[in-house]
Amino acid sequence: MASLNRYIISTRPKRQNNELKQLLEKQGYTLLELPMIEVHRAKLNQSDIEKLKNIQQYNWIVFTSPNGIRNFFHHYKQVSGETRLPPTLKTAVVGITTQKILGDYGTNATIANPGNTGSDLADFMLKKITENDKILFPEGNLARGVIAKKLSAKAKCEKIVVYENHMPAKINENVVTKIIDNQYEFIILTSPSGFINLKKTLTGRTDLAKLRLVSIGTTTSAEVEAHGLKPYVTANMSNAQGIAKVIAEMRCEK
Repeated sequence: MASLNRYIISTRPKRQNNELKQLLEKQGYTLLELPMIEVHRAKLNQSDIEKLKNIQQYNWIVFTSPNGIRNFFHHYKQVSGETRLPPTLKTAVVGITTQKILGDYGTNATIANPGNTGSDLADFMLKKITENDKILFPEGNLARGVIAKKLSAKAKCEKIVVYENHMPAKINENVVTKIIDNQYEFIILTSPSGFINLKKTLTGRTDLAKLRLVSIGTTTSAEVEAHGLKPYVTANMSNAQGIAKVIAEMRCEK
């Protein structure tokens, strides 16, 4: 069972925890940040530049994360001089937060995934796309391409790397010490790469099998299990509300 401490540790990148912090504080928790990923804007190659210059060649753009949106539109403006997408271009997003951020850039999502995962969105889109459709995926360098793999059975899918995930240059050792000393309730994982970096940080310093991991999404949980560990729980919704909800549910079960 979890300890009596009231600390929740988030491995999300910096500046992505404000809403979650507020929601957890209402439950009596203190959120500690231990970023396991640093996000950097990618440098585009000539092929990527051509994709942005000829954005009208695509029928769909699928955004899988807020980082994908922010970095895509930075590159798009740099290459084309435009700040908004052509009105004929349809868009699909994974998650409520991603949908909201896309709206901030002047585009309403054609499809906001009807389920909780990228796989759900892919299943829904398969009913909407045609064999002649061309789909662009602005993603990070470590993206698993779950949606594109499914849609490529019916349409042509292309990827453009607009940002990169890296291990943080500095690790908050004060928070690491709380993990080693078992002074926390749960550790929140939101991506496979975040888990891998956390494992690198803690290997040889604590018993990894005893970590209380709240894994967001089945893809992240699969990565945890591939390393011989077991998530304490898997949350299906990858936004702040979903994370807070599953923690509240676990609290009621204790």
